[in-house]
Amino acid sequence: MKCASTLYGYRVNVKNVQMNKFKQVNKTRVRLNGKSYKGYMLGDLPPTFAYRSCEDIDEHGEVVETPGVKAWFNHKGLTYIG
Repeated sequence: MKCASTLYGYRVNVKNVQMNKFKQVNKTRVRLNGKSYKGYMLGDLPPTFAYRSCEDIDEHGEVVETPGVKAWFNHKGLTYIG
């Protein structure tokens, strides 16, 4: 017999569900499942938070693609960016 439960009408295999590991490193840094995130107040977010990627032209006239923020979450008033 498999260990399963119903959640919102979907069957979930309980053996494969794992809890996230969350550790507060210091006042503005946390580790979530082994990945480090830095916390920012809303007014202090970096400019890369506003886009996924941006194409700029460097001093040599070549197009350079700058990656934006891909992973983030909110916790206790801070926005954590990975």
